[in-house]
Amino acid sequence: MKVLLVEDNDDLRHLFARVLRKRSCIVCEAENGCVALRLVREFKPQLVITDLMMPELDGIQLITLLKHSPATAAIPVVAITADMTPEMEQRARMAGAADFIEKPLDIPTLLERISLYAGS
Repeated sequence: MKVLLVEDNDDLRHLFARVLRKRSCIVCEAENGCVALRLVREFKPQLVITDLMMPELDGIQLITLLKHSPATAAIPVVAITADMTPEMEQRARMAGAADFIEKPLDIPTLLERISLYAGS
């Protein structure tokens, strides 16, 4: 499975990428939403995992742009965030997030959720 991982914290992004690669995922990393928008067109991921709170272009804005483009609208997006308020979850889902996971991430939970989209 091809996964675009969008996370502004370098240590977390590298950790998540390493875990996903051990599960045979092909991972492309982006440090923010602007970089992710450039990479999504050439990498053509089957899943996008994005942090919601990032500089430049946040996760909500990224999800909105992906879902409004015919070329990327069908790609499932999993939102990850430390802000687990009902309002943030509602914003992410309204933007088009297929799933919402709390940070700090529990690796088994992350892998379980990702497996849901393996057939997408």
